[in-house]
Amino acid sequence: ETNKTLVLRCVRADGRILQPDKPATAVDFTFLQDQASSSGMVSASSTVFPPPHGAAWHYVISVDVHAPWQLTDGDLYPPLSSDAGSGAALTGWAVHSWFDGHSPTRCEHSERAIASGCVLTRVQSASEIPPILNTRPIMLANDTHTFDLLELAPIVHGWVLLGEVGKYVRVSRDRFEDVSFSAAGITAELSGTDGESVEVAALQPTGAAQGSGGEGGDWIVQVKRVTFGKSGRASVRFAAEA
Repeated sequence: ETNKTLVLRCVRADGRILQPDKPATAVDFTFLQDQASSSGMVSASSTVFPPPHGAAWHYVISVDVHAPWQLTDGDLYPPLSSDAGSGAALTGWAVHSWFDGHSPTRCEHSERAIASGCVLTRVQSASEIPPILNTRPIMLANDTHTFDLLELAPIVHGWVLLGEVGKYVRVSRDRFEDVSFSAAGITAELSGTDGESVEVAALQPTGAAQGSGGEGGDWIVQVKRVTFGKSGRASVRFAAEA
């Protein structure tokens, strides 16, 4: 029997799969590890807006990694170093872990992103990404693997678009048709089916971070609901809230 909950994390209401631009590809770790001591797997994928040389959302899935593993710039495509050189407005990435124990990580409207656990940290290079280590409990009694999923969402003008709440690939071109950042916020154009309703999450810079391109400090989580009409198109705008 199909697990409906898991399937819905991967698709739109019309069944269209929410995919990244780049298929998940095994990183060098998968081939270079000591097979006698570990059988872990790490794969990475990404979505870029605007294509082909815009900011990238990176997704890293790890399975059965039982010793800490540090990602390198070469494990991600496009490399974080090339992203960082794409413009002064991009100042790093917010690291979001999909799971917290057996449950999806909570990102609640108006909460502080890092303080609440919605976001683990901010990074400016691959060496700053928390080491990959699968310590999360096995989900089901008859399961034999531990796994986790990280999203690296770009920080642009201090703002972060985490994307569609409850989906494994939160920012997919199968949902988002356009994403634009400015110092005032984020505007996104989305597609869906008539009557479909989704939630989209973003992070608003606060305090010192608001005036320094998002460097330092925390964010305020914003979550907005988008409902599609007959056109199958909708837009969402994130701007500073008190």
